[in-house]
Amino acid sequence: IPEYQRPYAWTTDQIQTLFDDLVEYTSGEEKDSTYFLGTIVAYENDDNEQEIIDGQQRITSIFLLLRAIYTKLNGVEEKTEEAKNFISKIEPLIWSTNKLTGKVDYSSILLNSKVISETENETLKNILESGEIDKESEDNYSKNYNQILKLIEEKSVENALMIYQFIYALLNQVIILPITADSQETALTIFSTLNDRGLPLSDADIFKAKIYNHLKSKEEKEEFIEKWKELEEDTQNISESIQQLF
Repeated sequence: IPEYQRPYAWTTDQIQTLFDDLVEYTSGEEKDSTYFLGTIVAYENDDNEQEIIDGQQRITSIFLLLRAIYTKLNGVEEKTEEAKNFISKIEPLIWSTNKLTGKVDYSSILLNSKVISETENETLKNILESGEIDKESEDNYSKNYNQILKLIEEKSVENALMIYQFIYALLNQVIILPITADSQETALTIFSTLNDRGLPLSDADIFKAKIYNHLKSKEEKEEFIEKWKELEEDTQNISESIQQLF
């Protein structure tokens, strides 16, 4: 997730809605069909990374959901065959794995955020690495992850078999459509036309993306991101919104 993206903004309300929708899908008449969760727009940057242009809120939330499920399954002392099966399937979705041996590198996470706050980026990294949080933390990563853990625990107590069905559906029937563009410019164009789902873009988000796209050199882009970070921090410090500036 590149520097010019806005911070992770999903709240526990949106996590609750997503979880409830997936539970309803899993237990309903449509459970043998597929559940479409939207698109992820990306392009491969100069560092051979998939740079996410659109869908970072969804993909981050899915990573938190997968990590919470993994934490729950891995925390059981006597693991069932189902738990062992799903643990082995979730690991390569969160961490890098050796393509020949299948060995998991738990220090190499597949999702890396460079957005705005270094503290929050470290929080996300720590959650995905360790599965642990500071219960007093007020950032969205920690609150949403804690919410998911509670929801999974509640459903596990209600119906242990149902939670396995939920995990199966998430891994096999929930569809996220990846769109990989040939350039950043193309990706930003797709981003602009697809953004009628999820959290709506603010004017500030659009300005940021448009300005960033018109800068030519890496140095100019880095300078712009630093200035934008300062501007966002300044507005937060005076209880103002960067959106109101525009």
